[in-house]
Amino acid sequence: MSSKAAFPSKVSGCWRAHPGRLLCLGLAVLALGCSEEPGPEVTGISHVLLFNEFAGEYRFTLDTGRGGTQPIQSDDTWYMSCDVSIPDSPSMYVARKDHAEVAQREPDAITIMFLRVWPESSSERSVAAMLDDYYYVMGTCPVTFEAADNDPAAGTFSADACAVATKFGDEGRLEFAEFHVKNCNTEPSE
Repeated sequence: MSSKAAFPSKVSGCWRAHPGRLLCLGLAVLALGCSEEPGPEVTGISHVLLFNEFAGEYRFTLDTGRGGTQPIQSDDTWYMSCDVSIPDSPSMYVARKDHAEVAQREPDAITIMFLRVWPESSSERSVAAMLDDYYYVMGTCPVTFEAADNDPAAGTFSADACAVATKFGDEGRLEFAEFHVKNCNTEPSE
C-alpha cells in the first residue's frame, strides 16, 4: 500500500470512527459564535449649562448623532453600560473612550454621562457629566426610567431641568437629558 493511499484512508477512518466528536465540535463552534448577547445600545441627547463668574455661560451637549436619533454601542469610540436589574434603581453610563481628545477637538461636548434613578428621599447623586477634560458636574436631579412595553431590557431615561455643580463650586444646570436604551442588563449581579 502506498503512502498516498494510506494517508486518506487513515484520516477518513478517523472521521468515521468519531462522528459524535465532529457533531459536538460543530455545535460548540456554532454556540460560541451565536451565544454572545449584544451590548447596550443608547440613543439620545442631553444639554448642560455651566455658569462661570468670569467666563460667562457655556452650553455643553451629548448627542449620539443626528439630533439624538442615531444609536451608539460600545466600540473603539464609546463605552456604555445600562443596568435595569434593580427595579428601584436603574442606571446608565455613556463615555467617550478618548474623552480628553474629544474635549480638545469639541470644547462644547459632554464626554461622559451618568443617570441613575434613586428614591425621592435619597441624597445620592443621580446625574453626573464630564463637560470637558476639567469640569465634572453632579447633581441630585429627579431621573425617571420608563420601561419599554414588550422588552424588559429596554426603556427611556429622562431628567428634567435641575441644578448641578462642579467640585470647584461652579454652578450649572442640566437643561434636559433623554436617552433610549436597549439590551440593558436585567440579571442582578452576585
